[in-house]
Amino acid sequence: SDYRDAWAVGFNDKYTVGVWIGNMDYAEMHEVAGSSGPALILRSVFNELNRGRDVRPLYFSDALIKRRVCIDDASSQGDCESRDEWFLSGMHPEVTHHDATIRLRKPSAGLMLAMDPRIPDEHEYFEFALMDNQSIVSVDWYVDGKPVGQTGSNKYQWKVSRGKHQVYAIVHLDGRIKPVITDIVDYVVH
Repeated sequence: SDYRDAWAVGFNDKYTVGVWIGNMDYAEMHEVAGSSGPALILRSVFNELNRGRDVRPLYFSDALIKRRVCIDDASSQGDCESRDEWFLSGMHPEVTHHDATIRLRKPSAGLMLAMDPRIPDEHEYFEFALMDNQSIVSVDWYVDGKPVGQTGSNKYQWKVSRGKHQVYAIVHLDGRIKPVITDIVDYVVH
């Protein structure tokens, strides 16, 4: 943000620490970024907090499941460059063989958004997006079971509102009589 806000957040087995550096009048700083300012403070804070105690590894839940995902679109195993990721049970992406490109890319399942206090609520939007597909004719977007808009592309600007939400889309494709309905994705806005 033009060197007006510099953040660093870190955690270990016992502490979570956030450091902000900025000017209270929102004036620009002289090229202070998160890595050159707050990260150095964060390191010093953790050195002090951990003085005289043994640091333990982070807790690793048995509820986590390792899945191989594509790096470019986060779909499960396929013909793509991939890596291992950890998911909560039931939250990992599934392979859709019949129409893998007709699924939500944003938001991702379990996404937690925070409204920006610097932006008036009536001007705050989040972009819903489907995986790119050249044959999209139109998309009907639904939030919490109610229609919120229709687009002629794979993207929609949703006016953000606090709470737990569910989104899905009904996608009309060129050359197909029946539309494709995406999976429902749960997300939260704080």
